[in-house]
Amino acid sequence: MTVTITQLIRRSRTDRSAKQRLWALVMREMQQLAHARLKRERAGHALETDALVNELYLKLGNATLDVKDRAHFMALAARQLRCILVDYARANNSGKRGGGVTHITLQHVGKASPAEKAGVLDLHDALQQLESEDNPTASVVELHYFGGLSFNDIAAALDISVATVTRKMLLGRAWLHSRLV
Repeated sequence: MTVTITQLIRRSRTDRSAKQRLWALVMREMQQLAHARLKRERAGHALETDALVNELYLKLGNATLDVKDRAHFMALAARQLRCILVDYARANNSGKRGGGVTHITLQHVGKASPAEKAGVLDLHDALQQLESEDNPTASVVELHYFGGLSFNDIAAALDISVATVTRKMLLGRAWLHSRLV
């Protein structure tokens, strides 16, 4: 019998071995996600894929996971990945008085968006502003750009339709374009 990620999430609340099996299953996916976020960083970037995944594990691995399924887990991972990248960029920039802004190219579906070329701090600041104006749209954008979730997975995580995800993603891209260009 094959155990799903969702089943392991449920079991991990009370069974430590289930939590270890859960991380073994999602570790490759987390590495791919981290690698995608870091592959277009500047040359000599000190943060590597394994370090980013290890940091993500430290934030999520020891926590009691109060998530309902795989999509919800990936949404939580996306939020933590965003926090880690923002913290790293801030620490990197603090010693240089803003001179060495870390730029990160983000994955996209369809046409290029302004978020592709935005630095992680610029994108974070814009997403914070969008969260205050339209939190559901900001959530869709965050899950897509930072979590690498498909529109179907975003719909499942947020309990909305794929058509709504598509509309919010188009709105979010337009909104980001107006702020980041």
